[in-house]
Amino acid sequence: MKKVLVKMLAVTVALMIFSSMLAGCGGSGGTARNSGSQTSSVTGSDAGGSTAETLEPVNLRFYFPGDKKSAADEVWNALAEKFKDKLNCTYEVNWIAFGDYKDKLMVMAASGDDWDMNYDGPWQAYTQMQNKGAYMDISQLLPKYAPDLYKKYQETGTLRPATVGDKVVALPWTLSGSLRPWFDWRFDAAEKAGIKIEQNSVKTIEDIDTVVHEFKKAYPDQTILALGQNNLNQVFQVTLLRDGLMDAEFHNFYYDVNGDVSKLIPIEQTETFRDTVKIIRKWVEDGIISKDEMTDKMYEQDKWDNGKTLCRVITHEWSLATEPFKDPAFTKDYSELYPENKFFNRTPLGNTMCVNRNAKNPERALMWMNMMETNQEFYDMVFYGIEGKTYVLDGKTAKYPNGMTSANSNYMDWPGQWTLWKPQFMRPDATYGEGFWQREADYAKNPVNIDNPVDGIFYNTDSIKNEISRRDQIFQEFGRPLIYGLVKAENIDRAVDEYIQKQKDAGLDKILAECHKQLDSFKASRK
Repeated sequence: MKKVLVKMLAVTVALMIFSSMLAGCGGSGGTARNSGSQTSSVTGSDAGGSTAETLEPVNLRFYFPGDKKSAADEVWNALAEKFKDKLNCTYEVNWIAFGDYKDKLMVMAASGDDWDMNYDGPWQAYTQMQNKGAYMDISQLLPKYAPDLYKKYQETGTLRPATVGDKVVALPWTLSGSLRPWFDWRFDAAEKAGIKIEQNSVKTIEDIDTVVHEFKKAYPDQTILALGQNNLNQVFQVTLLRDGLMDAEFHNFYYDVNGDVSKLIPIEQTETFRDTVKIIRKWVEDGIISKDEMTDKMYEQDKWDNGKTLCRVITHEWSLATEPFKDPAFTKDYSELYPENKFFNRTPLGNTMCVNRNAKNPERALMWMNMMETNQEFYDMVFYGIEGKTYVLDGKTAKYPNGMTSANSNYMDWPGQWTLWKPQFMRPDATYGEGFWQREADYAKNPVNIDNPVDGIFYNTDSIKNEISRRDQIFQEFGRPLIYGLVKAENIDRAVDEYIQKQKDAGLDKILAECHKQLDSFKASRK
């Protein structure tokens, strides 16, 4: 499970999702420290021309979500020593538990803490931190101190979502990929039951309905599909693709993929919502989905890996990745859903590194990021650690040392690393084979896989925070029972109508008016 969390999120991850002062934060998840705490900055003319003689020693402080691995101190000490001639820095690398990460970042920012750089994303504190000006404008520093990374951003256009006005406030990951839903099924279970399903033959929600019922007939005591704990559950992913809607990642509002993304659409007011809750209820009644799904805390990926479910809806990435099944006899097959329909690609802001507004060493932090873009040996050390101790090479493939797995890894697959994934340096592993990420990027270029034209907007809710709070509360009380199939079929239409009215009465019009004003302003700034 730990490895799956590190690898994802994709998708869908899914989800979901991460001491207010240094001492408190270091104590929560762990800190990898170097001895010494030098401060200062770059005295050379630029990143490319700086050497150990022109760089004053500094101590870089980074923050990531998750738990610290046992060999982290040793790895980061070795990294500092190995590349002293390039960066002349030591490291204090902090990990904060996922559940505390968001709140502690915001407390640190409010206190004026001078850490240098941290992981962030919309599923963590990025929206709030960006809206409060907690991240430094690096528009002038980036091309000077990370010229190769800046060039990559210019080539891919991935810096645009991280640009607010004329300010660059984040360093997005440089991977390209699609979030288009695909359908997977257990091939070995189908073969055993005599169920014949051709690869890429399952294309619609009706096709899925046929398949899951065939599995249920063959395995009557088995749960066939899990919904998961995200608002955007596995069945909704399919019907939204069918109907041209895309999650705005904002309090159950959606965009029209086929339109000009000029407004937010409350999901409860769509026929998609009404139709989908009826499908889910039918599948609960038929035993396809567990009636206890809403309160089941077991992650849907674990259910799939452990054989507790036989079908799933997942992204292209995870359909084609090598699955970490607990039983090696398990195999899978897959199908692309609604292949003619448009769908948004993965946002570059899904995983970012951000420079703190009060960073003590922003120039050196950017030089560090440039090394990640340009130096395989540096990248290997940051990602995999010390060869022979935290990983071993089998040809080009990075593997765990003997006796070590994802469950007891002393460094590899450390959490919070996702922004730093670089296709040009990533080594094949048990999940992603050689060339995997290039194939993922190629798939994202399919004409029906499109970029979100308003990627990068984060709605400021200060003036509508009470209305947003009420909307979320009403969803928890009345929306979730609908999307988990707990409302009887004969009561669904009335329950949906009542839910729509409750959301209207709670201030929906005020939310939409404020957000549409911000959306119009954002789109005007992009012209």
